[in-house]
Amino acid sequence: MTPCLLVPKVEFADALRTLQRTGSPKTRVQAILSMAGDDLLLECGGGAVRITATGRWSGTIRVDGNTLLRLDGHLPQEDTIELALEDTHLRIGSLRLPCVWDGEAAPDIRLPVNPTLRHIVTLGMRHSAEELERAGLLLTVRAGEARANALIERGARTLAPLGITEEVIRSWIEG
Repeated sequence: MTPCLLVPKVEFADALRTLQRTGSPKTRVQAILSMAGDDLLLECGGGAVRITATGRWSGTIRVDGNTLLRLDGHLPQEDTIELALEDTHLRIGSLRLPCVWDGEAAPDIRLPVNPTLRHIVTLGMRHSAEELERAGLLLTVRAGEARANALIERGARTLAPLGITEEVIRSWIEG
């Protein structure tokens, strides 16, 4: 079944504006589109919004969240917008975004709206890269891990006179 939905333009635009407020534009995030009952569920940057939808949809579609959120002012003029999977692209009216479609539902991995660095890093410890990718969180976790590694290295240099190493600091974090 090829995913294809009709959604009210007003609700879709409102959802994009709501999600724009939940994340940082500096952070690269994925958006995940899936069904929740009879509604389209749009998840991005730790936030989630339900949109009234009609049509057929199975699995999940992942797109670049930053690109999707910037579409607010470029949506088609019609009152109802068609969202459809076309090969490797999500078509939103006449707009096309590269996407990845997964016929299965995304794993239920939750990230708070304003997560701590420790929360982000521990997701990478508890879940595989494939699970994080399917949940749209791999880029966020990888960026968090890079930031945490830099902080751990800096902390170990500062605390070296006390005999505290990177391994000790990592064990504290993994707790």
